[in-house]
Amino acid sequence: MFALDVIGQSAWSADRRVDLRDDSYGRWLVESCDALGLGQFDLFGVSWGGFVALRAARFAPNRLKHLVLMVPAGLVANGFWAGFRDSGWPLILYRLLGSRKRLERFASSIFTDMDSDWVDYFEDALRCYRFDMRIPPLAGPGDLDALHCPTLVFGAEHDSQFPGLALTARAKELIPQAEVELLEGSKHSPSFSDAFRARTAARVERFLASGDATEMAAE
Repeated sequence: MFALDVIGQSAWSADRRVDLRDDSYGRWLVESCDALGLGQFDLFGVSWGGFVALRAARFAPNRLKHLVLMVPAGLVANGFWAGFRDSGWPLILYRLLGSRKRLERFASSIFTDMDSDWVDYFEDALRCYRFDMRIPPLAGPGDLDALHCPTLVFGAEHDSQFPGLALTARAKELIPQAEVELLEGSKHSPSFSDAFRARTAARVERFLASGDATEMAAE
């Protein structure tokens, strides 16, 4: 298993902006997998990483054995004012004026559970590296028609960024073979509880144990 630090979105990767409108992100991910010696592979993308995974799925669909997306960017977007009210404005206030209270207000718009360790991490991240705050373009009709691998998409019911019901519906529209699940009661960052982690891990493991697109076509 490999966990890639997404270029432009991590203190460990190159701090440069990648064109969001073309296949740059998909090409980067596939070239990274080439460097790791991976031919076909399972791909799991979360949030912005979900957008990168979708770009890889568009760029090289035959390289994917399974695709799992957790609250991915690039399928739907909240209305501007709703997203700004729920997350954008609290973030702006924190970055301009600071204070733990403002940080926690921003975190509460994203986290289902308020975990102090994760809030501390967010504080360090906001101070130490540049988040890419651009809004990723949405996948359109035909973009994923060549993707035939088994796909699993999780949406979060109360996601202020990518509303879960709209996200799962859009996923089924663009990827007809996709299995979709709505995480009820969840915000953009799902629960940190051991029970949720165990349940979700078991669901993903069952999905990854299913046959790949080639095997499914032969049945």
